[in-house]
Amino acid sequence: MANHFYLFTLSFYPVATAWVGKTNFASAPTITYVAVNLLESMAFILVERIILYEHRNSSTHKLLSKGRKELATILLELAALVFAFSGRLRFVSYILLLAMTLLWIVPDLRMKRIFEETNGGES
Repeated sequence: MANHFYLFTLSFYPVATAWVGKTNFASAPTITYVAVNLLESMAFILVERIILYEHRNSSTHKLLSKGRKELATILLELAALVFAFSGRLRFVSYILLLAMTLLWIVPDLRMKRIFEETNGGES
């Protein structure tokens, strides 16, 4: 069910993106776009937490349960939402969303540790 919710939130991206493009970054489309990003992030975290709960006794759970990137993502998106409501400073919303995206482009070192543990240190 959580996965369906996550996929449902992803379906709003084309509409929000097209609206922002057609209105030249107007206020209401910017608010909508940032809200869609925030909703999608929360849905992703929900799916991730359910998976971690199902594997709560594994070593993977111990490595992934901290969720610093997820917290940083939510905080950046909440700040972007605040800036989206401000008239002249709404461009800061897009800068914050870009920063959030760059946060996820960097490979997650926790996953590297998991792969090393499961492969017995082989590279």
